Amino acid sequence: MNNEVFSFTSEQKDNLKNWKAFLDTEQAQGWAVEEKEAIDSIHNILEQTGFKKGNNLKPQEFDFIFHHMKALINNRALARNLYEDNGLTEFNSRLRNLLFSNDSLAERVNQFLELKKVGLLTVSHFLCAFSPTEYPEVGWQTFDVLNLDDTQLDAAYKQAMREHNIASPQDYRDDTIEYLSDMIVFREIKNLLDIEDYNSINDLIWLARRPEVEDELKLSITSVGLEKDLRDYLAENPNLIENGLSLIGKEYPIEGAGRADLVCQDKRENYVVIETKKGRESDKVVGQILRYIGGLKKEGKKRTRGIIIVNEPDEKLDFAIEAVKDFIKLKYYKVRFDITDSYTNT
Repeated sequence: MNNEVFSFTSEQKDNLKNWKAFLDTEQAQGWAVEEKEAIDSIHNILEQTGFKKGNNLKPQEFDFIFHHMKALINNRALARNLYEDNGLTEFNSRLRNLLFSNDSLAERVNQFLELKKVGLLTVSHFLCAFSPTEYPEVGWQTFDVLNLDDTQLDAAYKQAMREHNIASPQDYRDDTIEYLSDMIVFREIKNLLDIEDYNSINDLIWLARRPEVEDELKLSITSVGLEKDLRDYLAENPNLIENGLSLIGKEYPIEGAGRADLVCQDKRENYVVIETKKGRESDKVVGQILRYIGGLKKEGKKRTRGIIIVNEPDEKLDFAIEAVKDFIKLKYYKVRFDITDSYTNT
């Protein structure tokens, strides 16, 4: 395996350095206080119960920990069924191994991800809550904002395999490998910005992904400007997308897949996932909508299709959608401005 090393582009570095200023805002500073209190509380309960020494946490103690973990990020997977579906004893054992075992990180993450209803966000959430200076918290909503290309992702993957001495990636789960690769990326942010803990990195990226901040930083600007404007307008007027559509939800949460811009239902009661392409690479928006469709089908909504809304033709997007055009369609929007000599409320 070659010695490729992950790095950000000059533009990505400039963006990250600009985003660091968000940590000085009142909102970010308030988050920092809440996060420290939450982490202290989590450590206190682990110490008081003797969890590291082998004593198991009780349901109410897990609920207490989950409550404080949600101060770091609102992870919907943190619920009673997490330990109920896996068995309280088994969940205790695997969490203890994740946090305190001398096994390699790859082995610890792999065994924890084998639990039911545990995904990449949840395993990284536990690790970051336990040691925020050592482990990043990784979720698609923050990671997508970085806008990494395939070459960068491949370099992070190869670097992770070298650092963790993994000669046969097929021996591990795909999400284990993904977490190890994502760690390389977030560690580079930590070093670039000279930030002590990964919670702060998560905070600044959360702030950077807000539509109003995107405009200020001149990121992902399209002919509409703010992605929120387009999404909100379409949510109020779903018939403009397709006759007979009715809105089910905006920023609709799909278990394990993320939040879709819009989820609607057509006249035949099919679910329709709608995503707008807002400066993202073509392949990424196709992969994203496929993820949402898959998530809805996993929830039992078998009749599901997708619509990607763009402002102008994109040859790469046309190629990317070719294999899935039977259930994902492209539509185009236009924005018109009228300039008049006097104001009219029409």
